[in-house]
Amino acid sequence: MNMKEKLIQQVQAIEDPQALEVLLDFTQSLIAKESAETEPLTKEQKELLVQRKQSYQAHPENRKDAFEHLKGMVDGRGWVL
Repeated sequence: MNMKEKLIQQVQAIEDPQALEVLLDFTQSLIAKESAETEPLTKEQKELLVQRKQSYQAHPENRKDAFEHLKGMVDGRGWVL
């Protein structure tokens, strides 16, 4: 099992919606920092991040969607896990 598969299993195992929210916030801040150093987020990208965060807060049962979003954010930036 490679590092990416291990990380995916660990994130999927998170039961606490608040813990997942913290992880999502942390990842978003890393991406925002990385983007600020290379290319700033567009207004639409920022709005989408805010909308998704609000959706996850209002509906913690959407944990799987949050994970897919998190995975997409990481994969979309070309980061190797």
